[in-house]
Amino acid sequence: MYCRWNDYTRPVCLPDASHGYQVDTGDEEQLNQLMYPILDDSICANHWPDFLPANELCAGYENQNKDFCGDDIGSPLVCKKQNGAWYVEGLASSGGNCTTANEPGIFEDVTVYQNWVLTTMENAGYPYQY
Repeated sequence: MYCRWNDYTRPVCLPDASHGYQVDTGDEEQLNQLMYPILDDSICANHWPDFLPANELCAGYENQNKDFCGDDIGSPLVCKKQNGAWYVEGLASSGGNCTTANEPGIFEDVTVYQNWVLTTMENAGYPYQY
């Protein structure tokens, strides 16, 4: 199955060894996009007792009425490198509540699963080329 690239579907890179946490999610005027700062693990640990800093990222806001919704679980947290390439840093996992929007969200850290993703792509005949 192939994807057709259009205004709503675009490729995104996996983070490399030099990935950082400079976040720029694009045009915040467009629906479903939000500037989301990546926060210190201690902030999510204070909000969520089940936060796992070894494989999760803390991102978002406290009491600023900005959050992802429950239907957004699995959506990517993407960052933009200085060279203009977009890469996926995390996947929305829990904590998102757009009705109260008073706590940061929890994202699965893609770098933890990167070796598995690369191996799976290679074994399926689609080696990562970026």
